[in-house]
Amino acid sequence: MINMLFVKKDFRRQGFGEILLTWYVKHLFLKTSNLYLFYSSDNISAQRLYEKMGFKKIGTCVMAVKFE
Repeated sequence: MINMLFVKKDFRRQGFGEILLTWYVKHLFLKTSNLYLFYSSDNISAQRLYEKMGFKKIGTCVMAVKFE
């Protein structure tokens, strides 16, 4: 479980969040094929990143992805 993942404000919008999340997803999929994440509904940037990485919205603040 990843409890929280943040990028310091000065370093946002430079691809670091995608790099971190890609690393975590890659390693988590060694153990499972289903991932869920929760995000603040007002964090549009995070939501866009998650969608770009293949996550689909399944609730107000929940996204999921399944790779086979």
